[in-house]
Amino acid sequence: MVTRTVFRGGDTGSSWDAAEAALARQDGSTALNIFSNLAEKGEWLAYVEVGNLLELAPPGVQRDIDGAMRWYRKAIFESDDPNAHFALARLYWNGTDIPTDYVKAHQHAQKALAAREPYRLAEHYRPMAYVMLGSMYSNGLGVIADIEKARAVLREGAGEGFVWPIFELSKLELKCWHIFESIRLRFRASRIAGQLLATDPNDVRLVGANVRPGKNQWD
Repeated sequence: MVTRTVFRGGDTGSSWDAAEAALARQDGSTALNIFSNLAEKGEWLAYVEVGNLLELAPPGVQRDIDGAMRWYRKAIFESDDPNAHFALARLYWNGTDIPTDYVKAHQHAQKALAAREPYRLAEHYRPMAYVMLGSMYSNGLGVIADIEKARAVLREGAGEGFVWPIFELSKLELKCWHIFESIRLRFRASRIAGQLLATDPNDVRLVGANVRPGKNQWD
């Protein structure tokens, strides 16, 4: 779930807190009821949260991918929600619940990252989006293979301090036989990861750093 503290206020804020408290005690049913109520009242920030609950099915919620996708699309149609864009990108990439579609995955991942302040893609999704796009450009998935575009998007993620894009950039440079640059990047990623782990193992910049790339790594 994504806490949208910048946008919350009044009754919406207290309802949001109640939903998150319900999730903390593993009561997905109550959280879904609260977010659904907010969504039905037109609180667009809640649309993607309803979709997340229906997709991920925490205790008390029955999984409903079709319903999740309807809410993600509603969030995109009404507010161009970047988190809904990434949710669809992840679903189209994984191809577990719906047919794989790299073209749509690319379109949604790109739109997710293109959103700017004050409402941009949630921090814990950003490294995943950068690596997803980098993989698409590097391997020609849904797009024409373009190493320079892959390098550019991974560098952008690295520039934000995310460890996973730095590791993936290191692998890309090795693939291009830029061995010394690959080694330099690998040491940089390891150094940053070590520093973050020592101070806060839950730092979002570590998201995905210990994940071995694979088809279903984006959940």
